[in-house]
Amino acid sequence: MPDPHWNPRNQQQIYRKLLLGMSRPGSLQQIGHLCGGHEPWLGILATLCDSVTSLSDPQELISDRDRSFLQAVPSTVNRADFVLMRGDVPPPQEFAPNLGSLLSPESGATLILAGNNLSEGPLEISLTGPGIERVARASLSGFHADWLRRRELWDRHYPRGVDLLLTDLKQVMALPRTSRLRILET
Repeated sequence: MPDPHWNPRNQQQIYRKLLLGMSRPGSLQQIGHLCGGHEPWLGILATLCDSVTSLSDPQELISDRDRSFLQAVPSTVNRADFVLMRGDVPPPQEFAPNLGSLLSPESGATLILAGNNLSEGPLEISLTGPGIERVARASLSGFHADWLRRRELWDRHYPRGVDLLLTDLKQVMALPRTSRLRILET
């Protein structure tokens, strides 16, 4: 029997959760139960990747078996549609994801960061923008603040930029490029 994240019904539910998360930035979407004990980032990639999408996994988080099922075209960070990284270490100095162009902003990358906890932790953020009634707040663990600081640089020339998906072992939080993020001092 295949892993649950390869099940089309589960992928459809993950996709709905991702759409809900993108429309309500900062909200927590439970998807761990749809991934059968595997990391939610794998369920997200299983849902979004196919043979016409490109994927960069510079830290080699994806197993060879799962990579073959994903069928995504391997790519460099600066050209990939999807980039998977650990959130607990700062981005490499040379790390530069695809930001799209003014004529094709939708070609900007989706960056998926794997961390420890999206419900509590020492890194406090606030979000404003479309889909957020007033202000959304989150406390994160296992995410280096430099990722969020870099996101500000990548998204400063909207509509160009990256969409960010943060994951822990059970849930996902979407930070689309339309959201304004502020790191709160604790």
